[in-house]
Amino acid sequence: MARHSPIPLAVALVLAAALPASAHAATEVAYDVTVEGAGHYIETKHVPPGPAGEGDWTLTTELDIAFRATVPDVEFRDGRLQSDPEGTAEVRATGTAKTVSAGSDGVDTETCSFQSVPAAGARAALGAQLLTPLDGSEALVVRAADAVEVEWSCTGDPLGTDGDGMTIPVALGEGPFDAEFTLPREAIGMGRIIQVVQGAPEHADQRCVSQDDRSTCSGGWTGTVTFDRTRLETVADPPAPVTEDDLAPLVPVPITPDDLAPLVAPRRAALDAKAATLSFRAGCAGGCTGTATLSLPAAGRAASAARTRRLATMRFRLPAGAARTVRLRVPRGARRKLRGARRAALAVALRPLAGGAVRRSSLSIRIPRPAGSR
Repeated sequence: MARHSPIPLAVALVLAAALPASAHAATEVAYDVTVEGAGHYIETKHVPPGPAGEGDWTLTTELDIAFRATVPDVEFRDGRLQSDPEGTAEVRATGTAKTVSAGSDGVDTETCSFQSVPAAGARAALGAQLLTPLDGSEALVVRAADAVEVEWSCTGDPLGTDGDGMTIPVALGEGPFDAEFTLPREAIGMGRIIQVVQGAPEHADQRCVSQDDRSTCSGGWTGTVTFDRTRLETVADPPAPVTEDDLAPLVPVPITPDDLAPLVAPRRAALDAKAATLSFRAGCAGGCTGTATLSLPAAGRAASAARTRRLATMRFRLPAGAARTVRLRVPRGARRKLRGARRAALAVALRPLAGGAVRRSSLSIRIPRPAGSR
């Protein structure tokens, strides 16, 4: 029996008389992806003195990093990435950490060197950017590694070096070892594609590994992303056979907005009083993944959507079912940039887990003003 979705009775009767006879043929291609590169990263954290004079120290961490990552079974359908695949990363890093502290006895300097150790949980990732180029190309973002584990060799006990490495807590596309690139539509399907990429902290205070308000960072990396084809096929979705049951009288059923719109995009969104949490309602009848991108509009009369300044992209997943409230934590770097602004732009994209068209929504959000401000 053909599968039915609850729809108004009059519409169902019209559709039953005009069922499509042709099937859509899609081209599916799968690749094993290899990411190789090297780069440099510097992060400086300054802790000012407290009320009693405690603190007042600066930690500068500097490292050279090289990595090789593999992401298997990356699938495109009609030139579009079908998921956000992950893989494993091998990381090699060497560097130094120096702490300069000021106290009653003067200035004290302590140093450490470190080298990486194998990180069993280091991951690489590949994903699609929110905006698709008009020429049909696929805009992608790659993360070469999300973790570096190290062994320290220190003189003394420098402040701030008690961890065993670093992890990348920010969303894909905002980390220091992420890079954005465009894959031409005509290239998708070739046996091998080699893409040169370059990643750099475009907004340094956003992409610091520590995500600490007291830290600044800089650096960048270059490398290659190699796609080796493992599968290429044309897949046809055959039309469902028409049976007597399909033409039987239809019984009206109650209609809800979710029945008529399997992807329910948000109509409004809000930030809490501290601009730390973003919330909106969205839903996916069959389950979906989504992205929420916060931006600030460019200043001046000539400002347009094309000139907005992206602050953060947050990812989420919705289970199958009715619409529900989504709450996302806004990164600290984005919160700082929201201070003093009156409104922000929010772009939400919902991608069905079963494939199909992406539902996009653009909203304007009022930014709460701090208590006591006018």
